[in-house]
Amino acid sequence: DVSLYNFLFFLDMKYKFYCTDLVSRAWQHVLIDEEDQRQYSRSLNDDGFITSVNDIILSDDTYMTVYVEVIDEVYHIYYLEDI
Repeated sequence: DVSLYNFLFFLDMKYKFYCTDLVSRAWQHVLIDEEDQRQYSRSLNDDGFITSVNDIILSDDTYMTVYVEVIDEVYHIYYLEDI
């Protein structure tokens, strides 16, 4: 099977992927029992349509490790540190 990037992700999800779909399918493959897996992952998806960046950020199962913001053309980088 050849998997390609899917620009029409909402029409054909069997062998094609889009950016956040790749993350959610990897999550599903590692953490969801095989018999509970679906054609595409809904494990990080609360609205049941497609897994969006918003779904991943708002999920109780994920957390941000790095946050970057630009203020007056200066990059501010925040990250988790194990203390």
